[in-house]
Amino acid sequence: MGDVRGKGLMLGVEFVKDKVTKECFDPSVDFAHKFSHNALEIGLLVNPGIKYDKGQRGDGTLVGPCFEVNKEEIEKFIDMFDRALTKTEKENGF
Repeated sequence: MGDVRGKGLMLGVEFVKDKVTKECFDPSVDFAHKFSHNALEIGLLVNPGIKYDKGQRGDGTLVGPCFEVNKEEIEKFIDMFDRALTKTEKENGF
């Protein structure tokens, strides 16, 4: 992940190939959509997206739980997000 930003529980997560340089994935990798697919397989619904900054394409996702959420549900969300991210990274050789 290159960046996490948002307000409250509405978050945008940017996926990058290199955390230090913030180098984006090659568009052919289609990381955001692959992550979204892996997340959905385990029951986590996310909104994949791409962005363009200074002519460079980047991958990301938007997440936002329901307004009434408890600590256990947040912990479950974090676990599911981590599992989907780890699977997507492994599938792409990272």
